[in-house]
Amino acid sequence: MSSDAASHSTSGGASAAGLNAYVLGTSQHSEADAKAAEAVLSLSPSVREHLTTLARESQEFLTRAIHHVVQEKGIVQFVDFGFSANQLNDLSLHRAAKEAAAEAGLPGVRIAYVDNTPTTYTAAALELAEDESIIFLDVNPLTPARALADPRLERHIDFSKPVCVIMFSFLHYVSDADDPRGVVNRVMRHVAPGSHLVAHHVTSDGLDPVLGAHVRQLFNSIGTPMSFRSQEEFEKFFGELELLEPGVVDTADWRGRSLLNEPHPLRALAAVGRKR
Repeated sequence: MSSDAASHSTSGGASAAGLNAYVLGTSQHSEADAKAAEAVLSLSPSVREHLTTLARESQEFLTRAIHHVVQEKGIVQFVDFGFSANQLNDLSLHRAAKEAAAEAGLPGVRIAYVDNTPTTYTAAALELAEDESIIFLDVNPLTPARALADPRLERHIDFSKPVCVIMFSFLHYVSDADDPRGVVNRVMRHVAPGSHLVAHHVTSDGLDPVLGAHVRQLFNSIGTPMSFRSQEEFEKFFGELELLEPGVVDTADWRGRSLLNEPHPLRALAAVGRKR
């Protein structure tokens, strides 16, 4: 993914956000997304099974992390870089944040979504157009300085107070050439102490080579290569942030448990870090 391109590049109308939505079985995908996905998913029944399981475990991690940040840390401001259409289902950020805040009796939830995927914004606009607590910035998330300087964001988010930065289903679409660590660092330098980073990333550790090849083929087919990184590489995204327990673990193991009874051949790592 190049910084000169859309955050989730498309080919023939398909997008990474749409593919994720299709795999999860939600409605925010196009016919092109379905065709692109089925072309690869049909290669092996296990590809569909493992992608679906991984997607659901990842969404459940996001929900647990949001509830922790809101209810244990009192944070009600969120900036989501590179959000995906699959977050517009029942496990979405805005629903999880508002549910957690209501349970804790915390008012003032504010959410800013930063992405420039047209199909994602179309779906989001239809569902959330009347919600004044949410804004959408049509800005490439690989250019965080542009997003952070946007007056709409400055009006919506109070950066003098802690913010929860979400980089979910995003960093593994950022190539090394686009300096993913630099993207993370620029955002975290901008937020106040006490802010948190919630992130997850598919990993090369323990990856089944055949399954990995099929997944790469799926995303390469729409012009959005996926980068599988090691746990050591993922940990570096958190820099000097304080990692919350249990640290960097499989998504299902971040204060939860796996849906599977055996090791997953397609894994994603997750962590939550706090800015001191």
